[in-house]
Amino acid sequence: MKNFRTYLSVLALAALMTLISCSKDDDKTAAVKPSENIMTTLLQETTWTQNTAAAVSWELGYVFSTSSAGKITKLSCKMPEPGSYTVSLWDQSTKALLRQKTLEQSTPDKFVEAGIDEFLVEKDKKYVISINTVVGGSAKKFFTISNTNVNIFPIARGSILVQSSVYKAVATPKFPDGGAETGRMYGFSDFTFIPD
Repeated sequence: MKNFRTYLSVLALAALMTLISCSKDDDKTAAVKPSENIMTTLLQETTWTQNTAAAVSWELGYVFSTSSAGKITKLSCKMPEPGSYTVSLWDQSTKALLRQKTLEQSTPDKFVEAGIDEFLVEKDKKYVISINTVVGGSAKKFFTISNTNVNIFPIARGSILVQSSVYKAVATPKFPDGGAETGRMYGFSDFTFIPD
């Protein structure tokens, strides 16, 4: 009987130690930072005007960096016409393609997104996110946004800083190095960034 009481005491002590340990681990768990989507955020602000541009063959995007390291987990887009659009993530300095996803826009004017293999983002490094406006050999309409400022860049929201819009007249996905724009953003490609 004495052994049985000792056994129960040891079990009770072990259970108590487990509870204490778990509560200490819970205290150490860092708060998960919320994800950020720069284009989605901008479109929710009333100071921006959304316009629809004519159908032209373009690779449209913007140069961005982040104020902290983190990861990109999804690519997304919002286009005025249905179709399968290619969204690309590029290294701005080397022009290397880092990630690419084809997204099916079945409902016009609504963001669609898809997960990608996580991409680790370096703090302050410049990247480009872009979308190609050609689907099945046909150019599609695209969106632009602007506001009352002549030069809208840089644009900072959360950890994300957008330096400029970029574009290239091309019918297939290529790095958009044909020019830069300071007064508006072209093509609504976006990404989900989770800061460290």
